[in-house]
Amino acid sequence: MKKISFSILGLGRVVDKRVFHMFKYEIKNGYVKAIFDINENKKNKFKKLFNCKSENSLDLENAEQKASLDILASLAG
Repeated sequence: MKKISFSILGLGRVVDKRVFHMFKYEIKNGYVKAIFDINENKKNKFKKLFNCKSENSLDLENAEQKASLDILASLAG
């Protein structure tokens, strides 16, 4: 089965509390390909945790290798 790649836009509390856990323990046929956040500390932290690249711009439409799906993590919670 082909793995689905994801991009995550915004690395707030929901990523820290839930999304990372989902990709590490629950989602078996998907992985995080790229992340974006304006906070460099968060980008560096999650780049290591997800073992992915970080984007410097929101222009993922023109990224060299687009992900299958994009996730927009809100500031809720």
